[in-house]
Amino acid sequence: MKIVVLFVAAVFLLNTLVFGIKYAPISINLPKPNCKGNTHIVTCGTACPITCENYQNPPLVCVLSCSLFPCACNEGYVQKTPGDCVKPKECPPTSTTNKPIVSND
Repeated sequence: MKIVVLFVAAVFLLNTLVFGIKYAPISINLPKPNCKGNTHIVTCGTACPITCENYQNPPLVCVLSCSLFPCACNEGYVQKTPGDCVKPKECPPTSTTNKPIVSND
Protein backbone atom coordinates (compact mmCIF):
# COMPACT_ATOMS: atom_id res chain seq x y z
CA MET A 1 0.00 0.00 0.00
CA LYS A 2 2.84 2.40 0.87
CA ILE A 3 4.47 1.67 -2.48
CA VAL A 4 1.27 2.54 -4.36
CA VAL A 5 0.88 5.81 -2.45
CA LEU A 6 4.52 6.73 -3.07
CA PHE A 7 4.17 5.88 -6.76
CA VAL A 8 1.06 8.03 -7.18
CA ALA A 9 2.72 10.91 -5.32
CA ALA A 10 5.82 10.58 -7.51
CA VAL A 11 3.71 10.65 -10.70
CA PHE A 12 1.92 13.83 -9.58
CA LEU A 13 5.21 15.46 -8.59
CA LEU A 14 6.91 14.47 -11.84
CA ASN A 15 3.99 15.70 -13.96
CA THR A 16 3.93 19.00 -12.08
CA LEU A 17 7.68 19.72 -12.08
CA VAL A 18 8.76 18.29 -15.44
CA PHE A 19 5.70 18.72 -17.64
CA GLY A 20 4.11 21.70 -15.92
CA ILE A 21 0.75 19.98 -15.53
CA LYS A 22 -1.43 21.75 -12.99
CA TYR A 23 -4.09 19.93 -11.06
CA ALA A 24 -7.20 21.87 -10.13
CA PRO A 25 -8.70 21.18 -6.72
CA ILE A 26 -11.99 19.36 -6.79
CA SER A 27 -14.82 21.39 -5.35
CA ILE A 28 -18.06 19.82 -4.24
CA ASN A 29 -21.01 22.05 -3.61
CA LEU A 30 -22.88 20.27 -0.85
CA PRO A 31 -25.67 21.95 1.04
CA LYS A 32 -24.84 22.80 4.64
CA PRO A 33 -26.85 20.81 7.15
CA ASN A 34 -29.65 22.43 9.02
CA CYS A 35 -28.35 22.08 12.56
CA LYS A 36 -31.09 22.22 15.17
CA GLY A 37 -31.09 24.48 18.21
CA ASN A 38 -28.20 24.19 20.66
CA THR A 39 -25.91 22.81 17.94
CA HIS A 40 -23.33 24.19 15.55
CA ILE A 41 -21.46 22.98 12.47
CA VAL A 42 -17.98 21.48 12.89
CA THR A 43 -15.80 19.92 10.20
CA CYS A 44 -13.92 17.73 12.65
CA GLY A 45 -15.15 16.69 16.06
CA THR A 46 -15.20 13.81 18.48
CA ALA A 47 -16.39 10.35 17.49
CA CYS A 48 -17.61 9.98 21.09
CA PRO A 49 -19.99 12.87 21.80
CA ILE A 50 -21.11 13.59 25.34
CA THR A 51 -24.65 12.23 25.61
CA CYS A 52 -27.42 11.97 28.17
CA GLU A 53 -26.22 8.42 28.82
CA ASN A 54 -22.53 9.22 29.40
CA TYR A 55 -22.25 12.84 30.59
CA GLN A 56 -21.75 11.77 34.23
CA ASN A 57 -18.95 9.41 33.19
CA PRO A 58 -17.65 10.69 29.82
CA PRO A 59 -15.16 8.73 27.70
CA LEU A 60 -11.56 9.48 28.68
CA VAL A 61 -10.05 8.87 25.24
CA CYS A 62 -11.67 9.17 21.84
CA VAL A 63 -10.66 9.63 18.22
CA LEU A 64 -11.18 12.67 16.03
CA SER A 65 -13.87 12.24 13.42
CA CYS A 66 -13.97 14.43 10.32
CA SER A 67 -16.95 14.42 8.00
CA LEU A 68 -18.82 16.80 5.78
CA PHE A 69 -20.50 19.40 7.99
CA PRO A 70 -21.63 17.42 11.03
CA CYS A 71 -23.59 19.13 13.78
CA ALA A 72 -22.20 19.15 17.33
CA CYS A 73 -23.69 20.27 20.63
CA ASN A 74 -22.92 23.75 21.89
CA GLU A 75 -20.87 24.07 25.07
CA GLY A 76 -22.90 23.14 28.15
CA TYR A 77 -25.23 20.87 26.18
CA VAL A 78 -25.23 17.08 25.73
CA GLN A 79 -26.64 14.94 22.96
CA LYS A 80 -30.09 13.54 23.75
CA THR A 81 -30.51 12.00 20.30
CA PRO A 82 -28.39 12.59 17.19
CA GLY A 83 -28.87 16.24 16.26
CA ASP A 84 -30.84 17.06 19.43
CA CYS A 85 -28.87 18.68 22.26
CA VAL A 86 -30.21 19.57 25.71
CA LYS A 87 -28.89 20.77 29.06
CA PRO A 88 -27.89 17.77 31.21
CA LYS A 89 -30.73 18.49 33.65
CA GLU A 90 -33.18 17.99 30.74
CA CYS A 91 -31.96 14.44 30.06
CA PRO A 92 -34.42 11.65 30.74
CA PRO A 93 -33.59 9.33 33.66
CA THR A 94 -31.32 6.47 32.65
CA SER A 95 -30.88 3.03 34.11
CA THR A 96 -27.91 4.29 36.15
CA THR A 97 -29.59 7.40 37.55
CA ASN A 98 -32.65 7.92 39.70
CA LYS A 99 -33.00 4.26 40.67
CA PRO A 100 -35.65 3.75 43.33
CA ILE A 101 -34.41 2.41 46.64
CA VAL A 102 -36.14 -0.87 47.41
CA SER A 103 -36.47 -1.97 51.00
CA ASN A 104 -36.70 -5.63 52.00
CA ASP A 105 -38.88 -4.87 55.05
